[in-house]
Amino acid sequence: MDQKAYETILAGLEPVFEAQKLRESPDAPGVYLNDKKAVRVEYDEPRKLFKLSAADVTEGEAVQFKELAAWLFDETHTPRDAAAVSEDFGESLRELFGMKKQTGGNALRDVALPSKAASGATPNVEALAQRFLAIFPQYKDTYREHMAKYGEFLYQDFFAQTAAVKLRELAADPKASKKQLGKFFSMLNEMYAEGDANVSSTVTYTILGNAFGGNLERFDELKEYMENCPYLRQNGRAMLQCIKGSKKLQAGLAR
Repeated sequence: MDQKAYETILAGLEPVFEAQKLRESPDAPGVYLNDKKAVRVEYDEPRKLFKLSAADVTEGEAVQFKELAAWLFDETHTPRDAAAVSEDFGESLRELFGMKKQTGGNALRDVALPSKAASGATPNVEALAQRFLAIFPQYKDTYREHMAKYGEFLYQDFFAQTAAVKLRELAADPKASKKQLGKFFSMLNEMYAEGDANVSSTVTYTILGNAFGGNLERFDELKEYMENCPYLRQNGRAMLQCIKGSKKLQAGLAR
């Protein structure tokens, strides 16, 4: 666990802890209590997640925690990401305790983030956005700003300006970004294989197309990071080949 990130998250939650008179349990580090509620902030090492959980405190009964929020966080994430986790956890606690929502500069927190696909359902572009934001939480505010501005999810614009840009950035220095590239490609491969038609075209044309254009050579240089991504390697490369030979497809790219 990144201890500094953990401390950053807790520091951001202090206003809520103070307002609700939550005090850290002397017997359970990371657990904060008042006479009605228990709140726990912990790091799930195997899953690489920071988790926020809460439980009712009832005398004579065991505390049963329920997860409120979870964020992917590993060695590739930054202090800025930790601050974003803290803000998100803080909003979850304010909702739990019925506290007034923050206004002014934090009004964007009222904009809901995309949900993951329901069990058994075919992932759509919102599910793709949810998976992307789980890996790169620094873009959550970008998503909120996008939704606040347009009132609907213009997914091609959003992914062209975020996912494609991030992929191009990581691909510029793949050795330094090996783990993030691996996670990114794995997610894109999975979503291409399982998602609907909009997801498939978004992955290959909007994201890969804007990241690489028709540069097949640059894409092929990254094949070692796609060893377990057969759909992405084959169909992504086919799309880039089409882009390379089509001025119309090139003109449709945002890059």
